[in-house]
Amino acid sequence: MDVVEETTLKEDVAIDIQNLEYEWVRQSSLYMKWSLRLGQAMDHKDNLEAQYQRLKRSLEKKGSELLLFYKRSPTHLQLPPGAKPTVDILSSTVNTNPYMVQIQDEMDSVEEKLASARRTISILTHAQTALIHKKKSLEMLTEMILSGYYPDPKLPKEVVDTLEEKKVQQRRAEHSAKIAQSAARRKLGEDLQ
Repeated sequence: MDVVEETTLKEDVAIDIQNLEYEWVRQSSLYMKWSLRLGQAMDHKDNLEAQYQRLKRSLEKKGSELLLFYKRSPTHLQLPPGAKPTVDILSSTVNTNPYMVQIQDEMDSVEEKLASARRTISILTHAQTALIHKKKSLEMLTEMILSGYYPDPKLPKEVVDTLEEKKVQQRRAEHSAKIAQSAARRKLGEDLQ
């Protein structure tokens, strides 16, 4: 299972307050994306646990078979003459058997992968929770905007006065142009008569 990309997660839970519509549109797909990753991580962990249990059963079965074999045939233990097989000698011989060592190594590897899978599941669970918090934050931000919490941008009085003066001058100029056109039409009409 791949490690969760921290930068992608940070980007996905961040809110662009200037683009709430976009955030709302992608919220459900982000939640689905991280939920699917969580599901995949859980499946991966379940597979690793099943693999670990198979290895454990194989180790126990082979250990029992070897123990029984050495108890029945102590000559294979290569003990000094007159020495009796003790529990410690039998256990040591069984545990150092190459097949048993190989299975134990495989189990250790699977245990490491299981620990990593559990960490991934924990991170993905928290990612899902963060997306739930993001949704709530989006709801609150939308309510704040609709209730007028964020006022329209305010311009300094001098700028507003200057803009209004320019509008008045523009209207006067337009009005003067209309009067001049009207006078020109009248004069043209008088000249034609």
